[in-house]
Amino acid sequence: VQEGLKITVIVMNNHGFQIIRRLQMGRVGVSFGNEFRARSDATNRLEGEYVNIDFAKNAESMGAKPWNVSDPAGLTQALAEARQETQSCVIVVEIEPHRYGPSSEVWWDVAPAEVTTIKETQLARQEFEENRAKLQRYHY
Repeated sequence: VQEGLKITVIVMNNHGFQIIRRLQMGRVGVSFGNEFRARSDATNRLEGEYVNIDFAKNAESMGAKPWNVSDPAGLTQALAEARQETQSCVIVVEIEPHRYGPSSEVWWDVAPAEVTTIKETQLARQEFEENRAKLQRYHY
């Protein structure tokens, strides 16, 4: 927008950094700080309702033409309309927070903590060590 360039940005709104949350759950057994949630009165933790961040209004406030869509037909229409615009466009697509694509079956070398009192993290560390021992090393 600032440079006057015409681009179209698609924002996939899953209410946080869900792929990082998934990595945390898989590596340490718990998640922390990756979802845009309100604080729960019962637990005093950030596990209440999702916080509504209006990405379309944020984009509009910076000079982009915004769309909010929630289904494939809406995305198709927004893309067609964005092609006709002369200014930068932002299409915000509401998606399910905990729905992921198929696994790549790739091992991520992200180590869980070695020292912890959290049972899930201890088990994740044990699994990590077992997988690391099987790692194929390539030397070029």
